[in-house]
Amino acid sequence: YFGYGKDANYNLTKYEHSGSGFDAVKEHNVNVNAGASLEIADDASVALDLGVAIAHDNHFLKPSWGLWNENSHWHGYKDNDGYTHSILTLIPHYDFKWRDVTAKIGARVDLQLDIDTEINFAPDVYVNWDATKFISAYARFAGGVYQNTLSSVFDESHYFMSSVAYGNSKLPFVIDAGVYLGPFKNATIEVFGGYAHANDWL
Repeated sequence: YFGYGKDANYNLTKYEHSGSGFDAVKEHNVNVNAGASLEIADDASVALDLGVAIAHDNHFLKPSWGLWNENSHWHGYKDNDGYTHSILTLIPHYDFKWRDVTAKIGARVDLQLDIDTEINFAPDVYVNWDATKFISAYARFAGGVYQNTLSSVFDESHYFMSSVAYGNSKLPFVIDAGVYLGPFKNATIEVFGGYAHANDWL
């Protein structure tokens, strides 16, 4: 059996006001995702996921510390023209089910098309174990490069500078694990924990 899927979306984010004296940033985002899988056994398949994320900012501020002036914080920044940066993501993976265990074993490759072109590698592994009807456990070992779009930054805090475009975050690895208990009378309890390492959170 061979299967495939695809989707695409466009988003425009624009701040209306800026308290910095510079124009607020306007950002265009385009995301395209596609995937294909091939069944190689009754409970096993190989697959490839492809993602393209493109962001364009009409202008942005960046630090220029040579212009720093103690009496005016904004002298430490200068306005820049439009800026486009993209990430091309490839995730080949092997998926299988064995008894009560479902697993995905893959690797993530991110190609950053920015001022400098850079390639990054990270794991993409997920395992789920349905121990009983009411107990299941999972673990994830992943990572990757992710765009800090204006909309995602705004979701984190409404107090970020509205004249600044933000760079990518690089996560060499992320480890998550947890246990689900339930459902008991339509209620489920999740106990989870994790650890992440990032070269640049934001």
